[in-house]
Amino acid sequence: CLMPCLGYLTCVPGKLMRQWHNVPPAELAVHISDACLDHSEARFDLQLWWDDLDRVFGGDLTPISGHDESYPLSHIVFGGRSLGGADHIKILKTPEETAAAASALEQLTQEIFLEEYFQPHEFDLHEDEDLLWELICDMVPFWTGAAERGDWVLFDAAQ
Repeated sequence: CLMPCLGYLTCVPGKLMRQWHNVPPAELAVHISDACLDHSEARFDLQLWWDDLDRVFGGDLTPISGHDESYPLSHIVFGGRSLGGADHIKILKTPEETAAAASALEQLTQEIFLEEYFQPHEFDLHEDEDLLWELICDMVPFWTGAAERGDWVLFDAAQ
């Protein structure tokens, strides 16, 4: 995305993912978008804040061999499996990664967030710590619900 992109998190039920186990990654993104588009309760709107969240939590695409040192919070945005795409960023998190992210978010306190993660001098952040903390608190139920259901989570950013 060359211009600022809106970002979303979408829950993908495990039964759908099992149906699509042989679908190539680029086609998988289309299947997920088509199947999950109408389920607003299984979607969380990150707006433009996803970039700040990724910078704060040090997200990066997960190497095939394992996780980075900032796992599992790094998986809120960019951690996971890239599904490719020229005009979209689409990254899929497994149910295990979803559960780990949910647990880490539930345990995160504002004090820990400010002391260990929020370092405005290191990042060119668009939002302040209060707005980012509010967003984090607002998305905890999304992640915990996804983890309880055993859902996959798709991060999607598009213009």
